[in-house]
Amino acid sequence: MVMESLHVAFIRVIDRGLFSGISFDSKSNLCISHLFYADDAIFMGGWKESNVHVIVRVFQCFFLASGLKINLSKSYLLGVGVPFEQVSCLANHIRCGHMVTQFPYLGSVVGGVMNCAKAWKDVVEKVVARLINGKLRLYHLGLEALRNRFFLGAEMDEKKK
Repeated sequence: MVMESLHVAFIRVIDRGLFSGISFDSKSNLCISHLFYADDAIFMGGWKESNVHVIVRVFQCFFLASGLKINLSKSYLLGVGVPFEQVSCLANHIRCGHMVTQFPYLGSVVGGVMNCAKAWKDVVEKVVARLINGKLRLYHLGLEALRNRFFLGAEMDEKKK
């Protein structure tokens, strides 16, 4: 419910032309400006100081209307293709953290040149490790079933007759 009202407020800001999202194709007018999931939000727009200030103002209005405050100290600013000094300066101004293009998210590194094989090395290693652990677990269950049949004369979930 909370994220829905923030979404509605942000849609109004976009409709009034106060925030400009990222356009993908001039022919289709496809533009992305924000993503909401669970209790997280990502705002995406052209690198303009005014875009950042609009987001902060939306948060302030949201607080005044709902009593719920967005904690900017737990938020981060990321500028893609923008000098680090500019990102850092603006992040300090609005009192939030700043990120670099490569950052960890859910245990994997995001950003950088993702068409290189080495960029996917971490992800591949984690998937392989999980597959191996899964096979070992299945193998262990198979051995346990054999042991039960031999010593107990029953399957794992059965009682001996």
